[in-house]
Order: sequence, then structure tokens, then C-alpha cells
Amino acid sequence: MCKKQANLARHPEKAAAEYIRRAARAKGLTVEQYHHLHKRHKISDRLPRVRKARKVCPLISSDRRLYYLVNAEKIKAKARAYHAANPIKSRERRHRRRARFNEVFRDLTDVQWREIVLRFGGRCAYCDRKTKLTIDHITPIIELGAHTASNVVPACHKCNTRKRIGPPLRPVQPMLLC
Repeated sequence: MCKKQANLARHPEKAAAEYIRRAARAKGLTVEQYHHLHKRHKISDRLPRVRKARKVCPLISSDRRLYYLVNAEKIKAKARAYHAANPIKSRERRHRRRARFNEVFRDLTDVQWREIVLRFGGRCAYCDRKTKLTIDHITPIIELGAHTASNVVPACHKCNTRKRIGPPLRPVQPMLLC
């Protein structure tokens, strides 16, 4: 991070002014012209959906960026608090997003995952250590492996990292849940 970025991070009001200066310069306008245009198109409060508003005014998406730029720490703190209060929901959301990104079949629930961990005795499927466990896909998602109970085993972070997208470190029988 350069000195200018560090200075802007410490002073959000300067960051907002710098953002407006850059946006105006990118559109070939002066700051005053940008403010005038921005005020004239401020219609986000009247329209129920942002998608419609973007068609009318492309500057509304810049409002979101500006808001985030000014309130980044508050937004991040709120997200951290939510993740700390709801770890199960956060983990499921992360896995669903990853599976959706790779367009694979997914039906693993948190209840199934806990049952799989219990059947493995709370131990890593590869090294049998009792430690914090992560979900390891026998056939990796990147190779279109499903996010289902029959394709996951519990693995410690070290084994999961070492396996990466290769074959299992040792033969593993996945759980076939009824």
C-alpha cells in the first residue's frame, strides 16, 4: 500500500473527495459539473429496484462504491460479527457459493456433515488426528465432483492442503448415508 492509499484509508472524508475527483476526471468533467450531474440524477430513493435505476442513471452504482469506500471498516466489522454469531450458516453459504460457481450438484446439509464427522470419530480421514476438521471432496469440485455426502470426508487443514486437487492421500471409504 503506497503512502497516498494509506493516508486515504485513515481519512475517509479525503477518500470520498478523491473518489469524486477521479470519477469526474474519468468522465471528462470538473468536480462541480460532476456534482451537478450527480444531484440531477439522484433518483435512487424513488425507484424500488436498483436495476431499473441503473438504466436511467449509471451514477447510482458509483453511490455504492462511494458508500463502501467511506464506510468500509463499519461494513467489515458488521460482516465479521455476523460470521462469528452464525458460523454454520456462513460455512454453508460459502460452500453453496463455491459449488454454484463451479456448477456442481450439491445437497450436503450441515446435519449430514456432522454425522459424517461423528462416523469418523471426529478425526481426520487421512492422518487420524483429532483436530479442527475441514470438508475435503474426494473428487474435487474443480473436476466437477459433487458437494454431496458420498463425496466428502473430514480432513485436517494440513492434509486437505497437501491433497489439493489430487487423489486421496490414502484409500478412503466415503459415508453412504440413508
